[in-house]
Amino acid sequence: MKINMLTKLKSYTGYRSEAVYGSGIRDIFKVVDHEINELGNSDILDTLKINKRKLKPLLKNLVALGYTECIWLCDKAIDVFRCYEENETEKYTIKNGNVLSDIGKYGKLIAYKPKEIK
Repeated sequence: MKINMLTKLKSYTGYRSEAVYGSGIRDIFKVVDHEINELGNSDILDTLKINKRKLKPLLKNLVALGYTECIWLCDKAIDVFRCYEENETEKYTIKNGNVLSDIGKYGKLIAYKPKEIK
């Protein structure tokens, strides 16, 4: 799968709680592996409409273009509270992200270039 098939975000501002997601790991391979193989989540494969066999080549293509990290973000700060019962949220803005998973108010997993996040 080529990355031009992904939903691109020219600029996206989202919210998260480090208390919920605070492992500090953002490496795209490690995060995706954890989501699929350790947690058993299928949302990444569902969002991308691909199977596991095609996932690794896609991730390699992203990394080759500099998209080496990913992060879960909610569209609204209130969603962090409603979905994860966390009051403290951090705001992040990503330029030129690629959506790996979109599970609505529960968040989006966005691949990004490390220099393009604030």
